[in-house]
Amino acid sequence: MKLIVLEGPASGRAFPIDRDVSLEVGRAPQVDFSLPQDPHLSRRHFSLTCEDGGCRIQDLGSANGTALDTGQRATTGVPIPVLPGQRIRAGSSVFTLIEEDGARTHVPGVPGLRLTNATPFPAAMMLWEHPPGRTNVSVIVKATFEIGANGDIKIAGRQIPVFRSDQATDERAEAQPRFESDMVPWKVRTDILLVGHAYAPGGVAVEGLHARLEVGSLRHAVAIHGDRHWLFDPLAGITRPVITRPIPFTKMPLGYERAFGGFDKRASRYCENNLAGRGFIGACTPQSVHGVRLPNLERVDSQIRKWDDHPSPVGFGAYGRGWMPRLGHANRLTESLVGEEPSSETVDEGLAFYNSAHPELQIAGYLRGDETVTLTNLSDVPKLRFNLMPLPLRVGIAGVTAMDHAADEARTAVQSDVDAMQIQEAAANLDTLVLIPDEHRFYQVFRAIVDLSKFGEDALCEISIRLRASP
Repeated sequence: MKLIVLEGPASGRAFPIDRDVSLEVGRAPQVDFSLPQDPHLSRRHFSLTCEDGGCRIQDLGSANGTALDTGQRATTGVPIPVLPGQRIRAGSSVFTLIEEDGARTHVPGVPGLRLTNATPFPAAMMLWEHPPGRTNVSVIVKATFEIGANGDIKIAGRQIPVFRSDQATDERAEAQPRFESDMVPWKVRTDILLVGHAYAPGGVAVEGLHARLEVGSLRHAVAIHGDRHWLFDPLAGITRPVITRPIPFTKMPLGYERAFGGFDKRASRYCENNLAGRGFIGACTPQSVHGVRLPNLERVDSQIRKWDDHPSPVGFGAYGRGWMPRLGHANRLTESLVGEEPSSETVDEGLAFYNSAHPELQIAGYLRGDETVTLTNLSDVPKLRFNLMPLPLRVGIAGVTAMDHAADEARTAVQSDVDAMQIQEAAANLDTLVLIPDEHRFYQVFRAIVDLSKFGEDALCEISIRLRASP
């Protein structure tokens, strides 16, 4: 048995349910099935338990409640029965229970799916609806490469798996994830991300430097400073806020915790563009200013000079789902999912929520796969330059109907029929590039969309992933 997300920001994700074990679902990283993509889920939203007598669901005191498609609402402390195929609404998401056998996944209204991957790269599939009522499957392929000392690129012997959930930076619940989940259905533009550190050239400590990332025509520069803080103590003769001199450094982490943002609890104000950052000041009082750490990462053209300077945060990693402008896209996504007739503009704005890179590190369209990448002061090599390796991925789709997919003989017949059919192809877009220069490697994520509406519920949709042979 599995619980699968049919609709919502995390559509397509699934989690197995072990018999006689309670499965908790919510937004918190500590629950069994964590869905931080849905801002309207409570941290602990509902739980499911499956036993010999069936499955039962109960709400865990959520803010928005948990409801079945029958209209029945789950309550705290009183589990109610839920059957496979029933729709469960919680937050902005719709879930269902599915039963599986070895040949196909039983999801009501959806054909059987089987994935054949003839490449050395990890792959996954996820179901989602777009527009509402039309079921698609996203085929996700993730390719990891190693970067040689002279910039040579080769396919990594150890491939990074497809991340089915966020990968934590550390144990703190409020920390930004090191890597976001790869399981998103679609990206309207390309994400460029870098996870790592800024390095002082030659390992000689500096008070500041500029770190630059270039991918094709994209240029992104960030001013990196050593640790600094504000001084404002009238009793000590410091009658106006001043900034301390930076402490020299040789290596600086690049997380958004070190970019401009954060909370001024004394002034009851915060930076809506970066809740994890530092340096935000809401009132010019010694209590709000004195000792406050300044950001280590700043915009090259908009560095802080005064206490009330509020520049846009800059960085290289995954941008928070609950920060503006990404949170605005989440609201549009919710409108497109629950609205009766969402406009095309609302749908496009909503899908932009799935892009996780800083807004300045998102590229219109998709990468070709042969772009030049240049990293300055972002690795142990002062200037690292290399070219991406094109991958001629081929995602093929074929369908066979009215077959007994459970029997081995039928499976053989299905495969023969599929081989004899003309296989259609879906474009595999390179929509994510994640650079990990600390480890001398990077990965690329390709996504292809298959419309399942042309296949009947009794069909088997055979999806194959191959590399095209060189001409």
